[in-house]
Amino acid sequence: MSEADIAWGYGVEVAEDAAATTFLELAEVKSVALPDQQRDEHEATHMKSPNRTKEFRPGLLDPGECSVTMNWIEGSATDNLLIGLKASGNVRQIRVTFPGGTAWTFEGWLKSYVPPATVGEFQEVSASFRVTGSLSITGMGG
Repeated sequence: MSEADIAWGYGVEVAEDAAATTFLELAEVKSVALPDQQRDEHEATHMKSPNRTKEFRPGLLDPGECSVTMNWIEGSATDNLLIGLKASGNVRQIRVTFPGGTAWTFEGWLKSYVPPATVGEFQEVSASFRVTGSLSITGMGG
């Protein structure tokens, strides 16, 4: 029998200050696309590569982006923080906590945040953070 569980109980927090002394939990998060770190590859093929086969070597990690979809609450603490971060371009710590206690923490800047404007539709908004630097994973479930 599967031990998998539904996606419920996640928390997404953004540091309110550069020192990361206080965090604001984003309100009414509906989904999170965690950063997909991908390693660059560099071709090392040369005139005598064995079996006429291309050769590749690993490069640097690109830490990726983190997207958060949430119910949009105009004028809320979440809305005000994200509008301010988009305007400033400031880098902040972002922490995603899983239901089992594992936390992914990383720094990033707000790349995109556009409130909705669709007649008759439920108001959702997406925030996309460009991750800069490495990812820290703590807790490892429980």
